[in-house]
Amino acid sequence: MVLFEEQCLKNQEELARLARQQEEILRLMALREKRDEELRQLLISVLRNQQPPPLSSS
Repeated sequence: MVLFEEQCLKNQEELARLARQQEEILRLMALREKRDEELRQLLISVLRNQQPPPLSSS
């Protein structure tokens, strides 16, 4: 019975470790999404501010 309890405790510790790992992954994914959105906004801003090429008069 002691062996079973030890295994249960190990399983609980492993589940807690995996839960913390999953939280960290989700946090990093959120940071990446935020960065991607900021880069997208920056690119849109740069493209909008570009001047069209001057029309050549013949």
